[in-house]
Amino acid sequence: MISDFQGKTAVLTGAGSGFGLECARIGAKLGMNLVLVDVQQDALDKAQAELEAAGAPVLARKVDVSSAEQMEALAQAVQAAIRRAALRLQQRGRGHPAD
Repeated sequence: MISDFQGKTAVLTGAGSGFGLECARIGAKLGMNLVLVDVQQDALDKAQAELEAAGAPVLARKVDVSSAEQMEALAQAVQAAIRRAALRLQQRGRGHPAD
């Protein structure tokens, strides 16, 4: 179990709103690096601005998690930017285009 989250990286899908955004806020308070993923660019932009204003390092990407190609590109971007994710939260909100 992780007890020290400072400097660790969390990859959060659905991070533009709801549960995903709240988890990102918690991660920011714990000193984590955040990778925010959402299919809605406007929500993603707002979440990124909020969390960066709180002092969190943020990498934000618009990704449709139902697309294998987009998820592979995300994995490569995360790997290049951060190297290793300590926590990955993948969840889908209601109303997702893939529903």
